[in-house]
Amino acid sequence: MIIRSKASIGLDLSKDFDRIANMSVSSVAKAVRDAWIGEALNRLNTTANDYVSSIRTRFYRGASEFVAEIYLEGKWANALESGFGPFDMKPGFARSSKKKISQENQWYLHIPFRHTTPAATGRTGIPMPSSIYRRASQLPQWGRMQSNRPPATSWTGYQHKGDIYDGLTKVPETPSGTRSAYFTWRTVSQNSDPKAFIHPGFEGVHIVDSLDPYIQDTFSLVFASNAQHVLGDNRRR
Repeated sequence: MIIRSKASIGLDLSKDFDRIANMSVSSVAKAVRDAWIGEALNRLNTTANDYVSSIRTRFYRGASEFVAEIYLEGKWANALESGFGPFDMKPGFARSSKKKISQENQWYLHIPFRHTTPAATGRTGIPMPSSIYRRASQLPQWGRMQSNRPPATSWTGYQHKGDIYDGLTKVPETPSGTRSAYFTWRTVSQNSDPKAFIHPGFEGVHIVDSLDPYIQDTFSLVFASNAQHVLGDNRRR
């Protein structure tokens, strides 16, 4: 999205226009970026940090205007913005530098899944049910929990072979061990079920288009406020 310094208000600002425009574009760019981040945090969970860290801002002077450009950098962030269709994640895992090779010369990879407390936001992991957390919190450090719950269907529509919390491990998050994290691991390989690790796709958050009215309204208000401020300074001189 691009913010330009062109504006039309009923004041004679020819002498001070460049300064007012520069002030306005900078202020509005910050406000829009903050609003963009807020929307991303509201609409995304575990991918929110990836998306927010990809928001970039640059300023430049055009032929007759100041311009602030706020944009997403990188394929992943733009895919989260625009959406993407279903795809098989296994070929990507096969290219991982962390994969291992078995004695049968077949690749496999252990994938960690972080599980957070029931009240967590869901941005750094998958919140556990309260019943699971009560058991997990009683584990010693590096203790593993066994689950006898029946397998469930994942959010992707895949029928798990076992309970996703079976083998949940309590891991020290700090050297002192005063804080803990909880992980499970799943193994993917070239022999995995063809239906496993299929991402169902994502419709996209489409935040950019929703911010356009906010940009126009905010720029008009900020420009008019800065213009009145500059005119007031000029009158006092």
